[in-house]
Amino acid sequence: MKRNNILALILSIAMWHLSAVVLSSCIDYDDVTKAIDVNVQLILPSDFINDDALSGHEVVLTSNGKSYSATTDENGVARFEQLVPDTYSMAVSWSLSSDEYKSYTGDEQANMGATVSGSTSSILLSENNMTITLSTILSLNRSLVISKIYYAGSKDTYNISYAQGKYMEFYNQSSDTVDIAGYYFGLCETDNTPAYTLGLTPDSIYLKQIFRFPADSPIYVAPGGVVLVANSAIDHTPNSTSEHDLRTADFEAKDVTGNGKHENNPATPALDLIYTAFSGITYMNLVQGGPCAIVLFSASESDVESLPLVYKYGKTSGTMYKQLPISWVLDGVEIMKNKVKGIDTADKRLYETIDAGYTCISNVSGWNGELVMRKVDQVADDGRKILVDTNNSTNDFTVADNVDVNLKEY
Repeated sequence: MKRNNILALILSIAMWHLSAVVLSSCIDYDDVTKAIDVNVQLILPSDFINDDALSGHEVVLTSNGKSYSATTDENGVARFEQLVPDTYSMAVSWSLSSDEYKSYTGDEQANMGATVSGSTSSILLSENNMTITLSTILSLNRSLVISKIYYAGSKDTYNISYAQGKYMEFYNQSSDTVDIAGYYFGLCETDNTPAYTLGLTPDSIYLKQIFRFPADSPIYVAPGGVVLVANSAIDHTPNSTSEHDLRTADFEAKDVTGNGKHENNPATPALDLIYTAFSGITYMNLVQGGPCAIVLFSASESDVESLPLVYKYGKTSGTMYKQLPISWVLDGVEIMKNKVKGIDTADKRLYETIDAGYTCISNVSGWNGELVMRKVDQVADDGRKILVDTNNSTNDFTVADNVDVNLKEY
């Protein structure tokens, strides 16, 4: 090898080593994301008269589909270690027996016990040893709850969207017979963006439809009993393998427009349609992809008749909605639209005092034959199922295939 070539090779190797040293000296290893420890401080409901209930509760953090849990100590602190800095949601819930409720609040009205729950979303955890507070609310366990909602619809035998078989169930989980005559349920507005974002009117929500169980005679629901309401109380199984025979429905939301969208069953009693925002829709307007927030409420007939009719916030024309006080609500389920980029909690219609979370089917457009239903919490001594009711549908509900679920059963 010529001398000049050897010198060039030596110079090239030297330059390479020098470059490696310079590059390595430019790297700031402190810029690499470090894991952090975070404390979550639980805040008990204002109804509590002592702080004996701070310890032993599981707090769950969720980010990017992964969940992390920690249990509160005697001071109500749940410590999470080695978390990746990111935006997280937080949730906690636990049940109280009637005796515990009395002990913690001094109140004796919770004959079915109560639930403590709290949640929040989009919390940035970025500093080591930071402390985040998680407030909770107290809600009495309800006798009658919304238990199943089949809103997704399915594809029929010709692969055409089939909407006629939608239904809902209400469940009496108490040990007493309940008379639901005159009870109401409402479907919240489903604009592309909420008609009123949460916080604009903290005491009200907005309904596009209101239905009532007939009030002319008692409608008794036994302990563990179910009330099934359908849009079309016929046998839907010949049309789609994902559908049910709904001839056992207790009530039907009659299609009285004569446009033939839903076939009525003359043998099934009608729900009373109190209000609909759409003159051409007299059946339950359950949007197959969501959103589909639903509330069960109780009030006098005159009070419901006098509910204000309002336009969307900032509008003076268009669709009008009934403004419902949240204090009337007995139960509520927040069903969100499962968007491609994830669920936007800014689209919630229900305040966390009604539903601190949400549920939804697994796809964005519906027509997949799924429903959402409450989980079973426990079985009472009499065999009656007690459903999960933590005032947070993220905890309380699961998704199932409609065809695999038995009507009026758990």
